[in-house]
Amino acid sequence: MPAFSYIAINELGVKKKGILSADSEKEARKMVKDLHLTPLKVSESKNTGKKLKIKNKDIVVMTRQLSILLDANTPIVDALEITASQLKNKNLIYVIFNLKEDIVQGKRLGNSMKKFPEVFSSTYISMVSAGDSSGNLDVVFSKLADYLEETASIRQKVTSA
Repeated sequence: MPAFSYIAINELGVKKKGILSADSEKEARKMVKDLHLTPLKVSESKNTGKKLKIKNKDIVVMTRQLSILLDANTPIVDALEITASQLKNKNLIYVIFNLKEDIVQGKRLGNSMKKFPEVFSSTYISMVSAGDSSGNLDVVFSKLADYLEETASIRQKVTSA
């Protein structure tokens, strides 16, 4: 099924963005209305098939934010939404909304990340899968954030040398 991105307004007048899977734009609009939202714009996601350009720095920031939110016992769906709302990289936001949509549909986070091998390394995906299975996703994201920050620091030292 194709992915559709939407911009909608809730009952309080707050704008919401999201991505959902549907067979047609008409079905996607109906799904947005079923979420008690008023759709402003619904369109098929354009990133399918394109190589996503996401910097390691953005992945580090996303991982750290998820780590903090999950450590505070925020549900994973809410943590992904909050993280996406704080990022500037549109490609990473697209990825996060795709992950969120898959989780809402009952898929595991690690399996959803496998759709984006150009974004998440196999080590990253394996660790997330293990954390998801064991119920220690907050600990895994914390360790991943530490690891990615250390790797970025070493990479910067090597580059400057």
